[in-house]
Amino acid sequence: MLCSTTSILTSVDGFVKLSVEILFKVSYNRDQEDNAVDETQTFGKLIRQARKDRGYSQRELAGLLGVDFTYLSKLENDRADYAPKEEVIRGLARNLGIDEEELIFLAGRIPHHYENFLKQNNREITALFRRLQENPNFAKQVFDAASGKDK
Repeated sequence: MLCSTTSILTSVDGFVKLSVEILFKVSYNRDQEDNAVDETQTFGKLIRQARKDRGYSQRELAGLLGVDFTYLSKLENDRADYAPKEEVIRGLARNLGIDEEELIFLAGRIPHHYENFLKQNNREITALFRRLQENPNFAKQVFDAASGKDK
C-alpha cells in the first residue's frame, strides 16, 4: 500500500487530488453524531438547486458568468469534461449565495491560495492526511481543535 501511495504522490496533481479526496472523506465523517450532511451532494446538484432557488434560468446564470448555457448544463449534470476554472466557481458561489471554498472543493479543485502551501509542505501534508485517514479519533481531535470545539 505504501508503494502505491508513494507513486500516486510523485506528481503534484496526484497529490492534490488525493489530498482533496482524503479531506472530504475525513471532513464528512468528523461529526458522527451529525448525520445532516448529504454525502451524495455533488457540485452539479448543489449549483442546480441553488440556481432554481434563486429563480435563474440556465441562460440567465450563464450570462452572468460569461459562459455558454450548454456548459452550465454540463456542470449541473456533472458531465463536464473538466472541472471549471476557479473564477467560474467563485462567480457561481457569489451569484448563488454558496460558500466559495465549499464549492471549490466540491468541484475537485484546490483554491489557488492553498496550492503553494501544499507544494511546499508536501511531505508533512501527506503524513498528516495519512494519519487523519487511518485514525478517525485523531481526525476528530484535529477538526474539533480547528473549529474551537475542544475549549
